[in-house]
Amino acid sequence: MKPFSITESIPAAFENVNRAPMVVIGGAVLAFGINALGQCGGRVSGSMGDLASTAGDVQGLDPEVLIALLTAMAAGIALSCGLGVLVWIAQTWLVAGHLRVAREVVTGGDGAFPTLFSGRDVLFRLLLLGLLVGMVNFGTFTLAGLPSAPFFYWAVEAVIAGDIQTFQLWMLAGLVVLAVITVPIATYVWAGVRLATYAVALDGMGVMESLEHSWSLADGKRIRMVNFAFVNALFGALGLLACCVGVVYTGTVAQVAWVDAYLRVTGKLGDSVET
Repeated sequence: MKPFSITESIPAAFENVNRAPMVVIGGAVLAFGINALGQCGGRVSGSMGDLASTAGDVQGLDPEVLIALLTAMAAGIALSCGLGVLVWIAQTWLVAGHLRVAREVVTGGDGAFPTLFSGRDVLFRLLLLGLLVGMVNFGTFTLAGLPSAPFFYWAVEAVIAGDIQTFQLWMLAGLVVLAVITVPIATYVWAGVRLATYAVALDGMGVMESLEHSWSLADGKRIRMVNFAFVNALFGALGLLACCVGVVYTGTVAQVAWVDAYLRVTGKLGDSVET
């Protein structure tokens, strides 16, 4: 099987997950629960801010009420930010273990629960890598999107002036520039850094080393990677049709398919490295 094979990777991942579902899907359920906890915390902090605003509207802005209002709002913001950071750390820690469990399953093992919680050794590197990759992708998209900015600016001017036809023309021109310039450049860079997380979690590489390794692995394979990612994303989204519950299963299969592809492109699975 070639790395990033659309016709073979997802069926193989499907079989691997079905062969040893407990730990692999269990990790996805745990990640889903951690994310849900963060969402609940955000809603609680938002409710605290709404309550403070309501109290201020009803009782006026005398000093005591103002202090209580500001305290409640500050507490809500601090709670939301604190939970967000904790959830980010917990999810990053779990990602390493989940990828390692997927590797065990892909290579013929059953997956072990201790492996699911084995990501502490690469946690800091994955956190730093996540920030760096996010900055690289965002920065690339922003810079590559600059050529389209004047068109959208002129579109805003046109709609303010009430000229809908000109607005539509400028919007169309901006979208064409995005499609022709921004998206290809941003996708090229995205594919180049896509495998860095796997290099850290599965091979224990450093942050910069993993980025260099990922970039070299993507060389000559970016189109296949993009097609692979698109089909994988569609398959992962199929779980939404089952009242959103099935996305845990389909998302797990999609992740296992990525691990399978990484192991094959690095020569750790299969007979040879695809070039």
